[in-house]
Amino acid sequence: MEEVALGIRFALAELFLLAGLSKLPRLPEFEQAVRRYELLPEAASRRVARAVPVVELVTGTLLAVGFGITVAAVALAAALAAFTVAISINLIRGRDIDCGCFSATAPRRITWRTVGRNIIFAAGALYVAVAHPAGLSLDAAFGWAEVTTSADAAVAVLISATVGVAAAGLLLNAARLHRLVVRANGASV
Repeated sequence: MEEVALGIRFALAELFLLAGLSKLPRLPEFEQAVRRYELLPEAASRRVARAVPVVELVTGTLLAVGFGITVAAVALAAALAAFTVAISINLIRGRDIDCGCFSATAPRRITWRTVGRNIIFAAGALYVAVAHPAGLSLDAAFGWAEVTTSADAAVAVLISATVGVAAAGLLLNAARLHRLVVRANGASV
């Protein structure tokens, strides 16, 4: 079962590294997305908007290299829980806003599907925290964790997770593009 937890660890690492990296060059747009949630005062919104990409990059990096796996996974689950609460509050309010999840250049509207996705990611992070998959990790290199997966199997899991994240991203973006084309064609008729 370590391979499953290892795959989840790598997939979460990749997702949150990508999420953090996509926000950094567009911090002003991400600050706007955070403000649109209307949950925090202006100054707090700015601080949160500047902290979120850092948290995503740090937890993603820690999970990728396997350093402090349990702490990183719990921190990621806590961040996901906070995001989920913020999204849920705005959905209950009936608001239609960009989630701010990735790049502001490709807005993603908040939906209950976003809430479900975050719950699944948080559950995955908690599973990683409990399972502590130590394949290809600094935790194992320092003797803080026992590895039960061979290096070859861990590399195969890393490659599979990377392909899976890339394929999921392509499929989701293809579906979004299809919906946009359908809407555009419907609007021009």
